[in-house]
Amino acid sequence: MLQRPIVLFLAQKSRLRYSSAPCLPSRGRPSGRFPRHRSTERRHLQPLHAMHDITGSAPDGASKNERKPVFLHDLLGMELIFSEPGTVRARLRVEEKVCQIFGFLSGGASLALAETLAGFGSLALCGEHESPLGIQVSANHVRAVPMGGEVTATASILHQSRGIHVWNVDIVDDEGRLVSTCRVTNRITQRKSP
Repeated sequence: MLQRPIVLFLAQKSRLRYSSAPCLPSRGRPSGRFPRHRSTERRHLQPLHAMHDITGSAPDGASKNERKPVFLHDLLGMELIFSEPGTVRARLRVEEKVCQIFGFLSGGASLALAETLAGFGSLALCGEHESPLGIQVSANHVRAVPMGGEVTATASILHQSRGIHVWNVDIVDDEGRLVSTCRVTNRITQRKSP
């Protein structure tokens, strides 16, 4: 019986409208159903399409249609500091935009940093008409980093074949202590010629 008030509280906080469908059946067992948004299922995708308008800025005299695309590494503030075949290093400042609500680096930001870094590393090893696509990411987070700090990630290739690259990414804090260790697998695909 506790699920319904929590859902209503969260709905009020996020200002979403939910249907009056009960979370629990009459016998008191969880039904596995969650309240649904009254509007269409595709409505939740609209913020993703609007992200470009929020983050991009048109240069002087340019229209909105001529904006330069904004990529995840730019949005989060990742800075590539070292690169050679098989090893890539980047830095990320722990600011509000990459923190969870408690003021610590988000695990999702760590995973984004790891996958982006492994993607850059694989791209450097790919041929002219090849592209890396991340197909698996896993991580263990072992230390929290408070807002205001900085982390450095180092990606090293563990396995390289024609179709698969496996990377190990270690993320450390300002003092060199391990924050997260990640494993990223990239599939190498052939790009179609334009």
